[in-house]
Amino acid sequence: MKKYWLQLLVMMSLVPAVSFADSGCTYNGAGEIINTAQCYMTPQGFYVTIYKLGLCTANPEQGAGPDLSSCTMLVNGPGQQVQLAAGTRVMLANMATPPNGTYRYGVMVASNSIGVSNTQKYSVAMVGSAGGTGNTCWTVSGTVKQNVPTPTLVACGTTPAPGITVDQLNDFPNGSSHDPSDRGTFHGRSGTENVSGGTIFAQLATSSLADATLTDWTNKNISRIVSVETFSSPVTINSSTTSLNIGFSVTNASTPWITGGGGTGFGGTLQQYGVSAFAMQISAN
Repeated sequence: MKKYWLQLLVMMSLVPAVSFADSGCTYNGAGEIINTAQCYMTPQGFYVTIYKLGLCTANPEQGAGPDLSSCTMLVNGPGQQVQLAAGTRVMLANMATPPNGTYRYGVMVASNSIGVSNTQKYSVAMVGSAGGTGNTCWTVSGTVKQNVPTPTLVACGTTPAPGITVDQLNDFPNGSSHDPSDRGTFHGRSGTENVSGGTIFAQLATSSLADATLTDWTNKNISRIVSVETFSSPVTINSSTTSLNIGFSVTNASTPWITGGGGTGFGGTLQQYGVSAFAMQISAN
């Protein structure tokens, strides 16, 4: 192996933290969002901390936590924060060389705190929960913790100054409240999604990688996301392999939380720009 690159690929994003929409935003010729409902958009910056990234010969999904015994870890350490942006390339530090073999699964352990920076234009004036009214709105620095209290992390006006909004994924609410007590059910695992190159799901976990429970949500013990991908075509490493490309998506990886408004004049108050977790794609060259 000569080198490993973390390279952005065009892929599908997975599991919205704030899920109120099911399609990408529509823009007019001026680059303004014209949707009459909330929608998915591509952020300017997407920030994630990766602890483990590996290739596995057997499915690591086991019991109340992942079984990593069949996995070769390409990254395994205290955590590397990377900024993902469309069209950029990032070198991960301390990448290990996997032994020759055929790997049908990929696994990644990341922080459940994911950051997004975003500036968006709208065809109508919007109200920023952090202040201002205008057709341009942007992220404000701050952290969303279980949406209590309701976040106020978007500003609107004429002079964008985007910060990083950090969204802690503590439940997969599928469009309803982030507080499981409002529904009686805690969703620690996402659904399985079709992505470019396979299928993937995400599991919320504690720092020990045990599957998160309602008690962990209550006690604020959730700190990791474990993502497992089943590749449509196995990744094969052999003596002729020279590089390994690892892709993550930022396409449609942000969702605005809008209160009020709607209809033809869809203006309302932007509470925050939520984030989506991500799918990965690994290919050998």
